[in-house]
Amino acid sequence: MIGARERMGPDGAIDPLSERESRACDGRGPRARARVLAIALLFAFRHPEHERRLAAALRAALPGVPVTASHEVLPVFREYERTSTTTAEAYLRPKVAAYLQKTWAQTERRGVKSLRIMTSSGGTVAPEQAANRAASLALSGPAGGVVGARLVGAAVEAHDLLTLDMGGTSADASLISGGVALTEGAKSVAGVPLALPAIPSRR
Repeated sequence: MIGARERMGPDGAIDPLSERESRACDGRGPRARARVLAIALLFAFRHPEHERRLAAALRAALPGVPVTASHEVLPVFREYERTSTTTAEAYLRPKVAAYLQKTWAQTERRGVKSLRIMTSSGGTVAPEQAANRAASLALSGPAGGVVGARLVGAAVEAHDLLTLDMGGTSADASLISGGVALTEGAKSVAGVPLALPAIPSRR
């Protein structure tokens, strides 16, 4: 963990981020042999200026190292959840991006004209968008089951449903009300809070 001498409060900068401190952070990254970097500063959801400057400086100093800033991933209140979600995004993004690039190349070779990736909230995004929203894909499997159940329900005019998605190791239950799958903003994957929209499921 690399600390920066700066402080944002609810009304703006309390301890401004100096150019000297920004350069000092740039130097600590290479010494730490970082493979990815996540930036999460206090009140960055409201005042992202310090995060923007640190992210720009680190990206310039370490062009081969992915840098993820919390105001880009989850610009909302709640420090711990914002930081944990940003950290998860930083960890997952290179792996997910490489996988999606390979998948898209293979599907194109097979004549597939369009590829959409499902998110944890049940929507879909293009591969290039998904590569930059890796943490939002973490619960896409259970979400897919709920979306499928909603479509089947709509076909038989059943709009209020209790779904059950059972696999080899788990069973997930979710609710559909009025033809709409319920969503919430805080889930935990392997004990790591991800404060991104997701279709809730109960095991």
